[in-house]
Amino acid sequence: MSVLRKGTRKNLPSASAAKRGESNFVLAFGRAYLKRYGKPNGHSSYLPAREFQVSGFGVADFIWFVWRSESRKEEGSALEYRSRLRLGESLLAFEMKLRDWRKALGQAYRYRYFANAAYVVLPRKAASTAKLNLEVFQQLGVGLWSFDKNTGVIRRIYSPRRRSPLSSKARERAVLTLARLVKFPQAAGRA
Repeated sequence: MSVLRKGTRKNLPSASAAKRGESNFVLAFGRAYLKRYGKPNGHSSYLPAREFQVSGFGVADFIWFVWRSESRKEEGSALEYRSRLRLGESLLAFEMKLRDWRKALGQAYRYRYFANAAYVVLPRKAASTAKLNLEVFQQLGVGLWSFDKNTGVIRRIYSPRRRSPLSSKARERAVLTLARLVKFPQAAGRA
């Protein structure tokens, strides 16, 4: 008789199952955020990413990077494009937890070193508990949002003003990492 169950996920400890729940929450949030804010316009481009790491500052569950996309046909090298990325860019970092808002807040605060704004996203019930401590979020400059995975509704409880990141070096590392992810357009006649 085998002690292993057919559903392989059921063979994992409950901590792994909880991690999967958080991963599903992040995916659902990403889809909802993209649906709400990912409408194309001629003035800016965006890049969503999951599990974005900036060494020494943690791994954000989800980021949203927006920049002005003013490309000129005579310019087109990746280097020229990267230098234009810094104009009008905005990097938002999100930390998501199913329950532990304190842990999420600590992680999201670290993202302020490289991001223009950082947010904690929790399910509605956990967000209600965290909202009782809203002044802590405000003092640290970290946003608090709730998300209902079943309906796809994102609710902003508190959103801080977008600011310059706390560390220009951390920001530079983040932008260089993101620049590697962007598909750079090539101008005609350039290799």
